[in-house]
Amino acid sequence: MTRSGLTVPGDSMKNYYIALTPTLENTAWSKATDDVEYFLCKMNFQPIPVSACGQNTEVCLSQMLGQQSQGIVLLQYPKILFENFNLSGFLNCMKRNHQNYKSVALVHDLDSIRFGNFFLDGQLPELAALNQFDYLIAVNDSMAAVLKEHGAKPPIYSLTLFDYRLDSGFEMHRSWSPTAVFAGNLKYEKFIYQLHELDWKSSTLNVYGPNFDASSFVSCTAVTYCGELPPDALATEVADSYGLCWEGDSLDRCRGKISAYLKYTNPYKVSFYLALGLPVILSKQMAAASFIEQNNAGVAIDSLRKLPEVLTAISEREYQSMCENCLRLSQKLRHGYFLSCAVQQIEYDMQTT
Repeated sequence: MTRSGLTVPGDSMKNYYIALTPTLENTAWSKATDDVEYFLCKMNFQPIPVSACGQNTEVCLSQMLGQQSQGIVLLQYPKILFENFNLSGFLNCMKRNHQNYKSVALVHDLDSIRFGNFFLDGQLPELAALNQFDYLIAVNDSMAAVLKEHGAKPPIYSLTLFDYRLDSGFEMHRSWSPTAVFAGNLKYEKFIYQLHELDWKSSTLNVYGPNFDASSFVSCTAVTYCGELPPDALATEVADSYGLCWEGDSLDRCRGKISAYLKYTNPYKVSFYLALGLPVILSKQMAAASFIEQNNAGVAIDSLRKLPEVLTAISEREYQSMCENCLRLSQKLRHGYFLSCAVQQIEYDMQTT
């Protein structure tokens, strides 16, 4: 069996994942974990309902895993912590009774960096839990590096980008125009309420997402708030030429604690835009910026004040070149390529080391 040139010895793996409780949120938090489960199923992973493990871990694992096979049991961290689930008990049961199976944590976020005191004390309390796993998948190289530097013991693999599921069709051929879309949870995106300060020239921006504060928004003809839509409906609604990825409370740079975290995470909206075939305009502070530039799939900027200039300066030829690269990436994202590569590298290492 091969994937991306990697030969995996044997087909004896029986892989599982802990299926999380479904939610109805229109946020990246829920969409990202739902998409991971979808692509795992496409890779023939079998679900273990989190509720079943919560009731009796030993019985659940004995029934699901048995004693003869080997494989992976993947959990999504930190969302698993928000379930009625004894993580340490589960991992201890695996090590005690199911040594042929290896536990894998797909680490979406490190909340001690995102919300905590990491930039003050340099501590990653998540490692107490993550070091109980056999393997870790970090969302990018920067997250992998900070985990290693602070004492992560399991082997760490880098996802590079989140894959993105699209249920509906979308416009394959984008038209060249100075229009951009920003889609995301607006709770922390205070820069939205400063956009009237920009000289928009002939460019425009359409904004989608929950938690919009209409009382703080200063109306201007170039910026339109278009409401909140479920991810699949949003995919068919977007008709702009670029996707904007920016965070925080400033037009001049991504600021605030959330923004300082950008080096260690991959905003899910980057994957959303690329899945739609949209070139991405994003902050140079973001970990994904180097990937976007290396693949000529967009433009990295150091100030949002440059957005109108960038939108109007890109030639039609340059735009079409970016779109071709974005469509190649879209094909990968919509078929689970990046998660697939990480999983098969783990499988390969399990059987050869």
